Amino acid sequence: MQQLTVGNPVKLAKLLSGRSRKRNINKPERLVWINSSGAAIPERQLIVTKPTHDANSDVARIIMFLLQQGQSGICFGNGRQAIKNLWATFKQEAVTQTNSGIESQVAIFYGSLTSERRMEIINSLQSGTVKCILSTSALEAGIDLPQLDFAIIRGWPGSLQAFRQRAGRAGRANSGLIVFIPIAQSPLDNYFAERPELLVSAESELVSFNANYPIDIAKHLMCAAVETGIPANKLKHYFGKSAPQIATALIEQGVLHKSRDKLWAKGFPHKDVNFRGGTGSSTIQLVDADTQEEIELLSAEIAYREVFPGAIYRTQNSDGCLVTYTSRSLLNGKAILQNTPETRLFTVAISHTHTSLKQNLSLPQQIPLVIPEVEGNVQTNSTDSKAIPAQAILELVWGEISQLVTGYQLLTRNYELTCLNRKCVNYKEHLSKCTACPVCGKRTRSAELTSVLNEVNFEQPYEIKFATPVLQISLNSPVECYLQHVVTATRQELLQSQQPIPPGYQQLWEYPANLLAIHSFGHQILAALPLTILASANDVNFLVEKRGANDYAGLFYDLAEGGSGTSEAIFRSLPQLAHAAAELARSCSCSSGCPKCLIQPGCPDGNKALLKQVGLLLCEAF
Repeated sequence: MQQLTVGNPVKLAKLLSGRSRKRNINKPERLVWINSSGAAIPERQLIVTKPTHDANSDVARIIMFLLQQGQSGICFGNGRQAIKNLWATFKQEAVTQTNSGIESQVAIFYGSLTSERRMEIINSLQSGTVKCILSTSALEAGIDLPQLDFAIIRGWPGSLQAFRQRAGRAGRANSGLIVFIPIAQSPLDNYFAERPELLVSAESELVSFNANYPIDIAKHLMCAAVETGIPANKLKHYFGKSAPQIATALIEQGVLHKSRDKLWAKGFPHKDVNFRGGTGSSTIQLVDADTQEEIELLSAEIAYREVFPGAIYRTQNSDGCLVTYTSRSLLNGKAILQNTPETRLFTVAISHTHTSLKQNLSLPQQIPLVIPEVEGNVQTNSTDSKAIPAQAILELVWGEISQLVTGYQLLTRNYELTCLNRKCVNYKEHLSKCTACPVCGKRTRSAELTSVLNEVNFEQPYEIKFATPVLQISLNSPVECYLQHVVTATRQELLQSQQPIPPGYQQLWEYPANLLAIHSFGHQILAALPLTILASANDVNFLVEKRGANDYAGLFYDLAEGGSGTSEAIFRSLPQLAHAAAELARSCSCSSGCPKCLIQPGCPDGNKALLKQVGLLLCEAF
């Protein structure tokens, strides 16, 4: 266990090894924590830039400069699409700097590439043919690349643990350079950009997991039953107190059977053991329509969003060129992709999410909230003997999530001159013939500009279903009364000012107060997750559902089949998360909410009904 990337190595090692149980004090402890190394550590330099509103262009220029200095390295991005877009921007930057061809020295690396292609990229880096790899978390750990001179981290990766793993790719054999490029639209990027000392001095997050999580026990029990069989009298010894009950349920389901005092199973249940998220083991093979060769292998969940019929899909070939395909069909576990000429067009899936709550996983919790008394709002400190306390009601339940891809948007991406002054009306408008913005006078710069050309709806949607824990949050009547009072007072104040309604505040008239509060609160909690628990918005999602005429509930749900423990962790730590979320939201200079503090990519509700100050009312009440 490394203390650099794990905040509680001793506790975690004991938990993983089973030595957290009471041991015989007469026997020596064989588990030893080695917390220092005598090996020489090359010097590393960390540079943290100002948050950027045009990350791809800035990162492309930095990579270009370092390659021109004869350096080799790696650049991490948060997702496959992010690094593909970065490569396209780098190619355009090469043309701008009259250095065409240098893009062949930059390779894209992610997990769904074929194993042959992944090994080819690593070998090319070691031989010097490739000088820089653009990678997802796939190269964060597990592969030793001692020759790298630099590591660029494009955007906060979600935790100090991941940041330090990525930073550790550079400077292993010789001195190295680490460059962190914060994204201006991300609250956590801004948080660490303002506190760069935390990147090197703060303790890594504590790693915690529920060793008795029934879903995980069932999966491990099934694997052991297939491999060697499990002595029935050893169930508790190997798998804990709940194992007999779990085994009984598996026997009733017909997947586990007992014979000769042992428990046995068939098949290959190991494929269902996944601690990295995902909604199942189904995969889709991407096939070249002309050569019939396999291009990549995607999970069904990703394939439905990226290679639906009509989708434009890009990947890098062995020559270092980005190849463009159009999906012709997606049937029977295969997506047939037709090679097409390079284009500025791209597609984005239109998706919707539905939930179905099945059964309670724990007793509901009633969390007291501290809110001011208002007319019609009865608090616990009232003299009325029938006083109703202000509360948030938390229910951890087992639910079924249905994710539907119902169509897609066709968009175009252009790399041209524009104004990057966010306060200017020409911000990211097309100014291709201007060297300076005609409104604010600032120098124009090249940036990516996108626009929607068409929207297509499918006759039959593509659907992924998975079962997972869901945390439902609802508010009782005193809280709803308080929220409505604040919203009504704010409306009157804005109207009496006789000034234009500030951007975002028109939603006070468009949506009910409790909907605004719950939805904004959920987004603010997602933004604060990595500050409190070892999780990120990639592990869990949040949506709001209507329960009655004017009654809404917020739902956090794990994005992994069977659960990842994140919703359960929010259930246990919501007051602490609310405090962290409030601090994060208050630190943002915007008034109504922005991509830095409120907007969440992939929001099932389309980022509607969000207002920062209304969400803060709930955060501050915990």
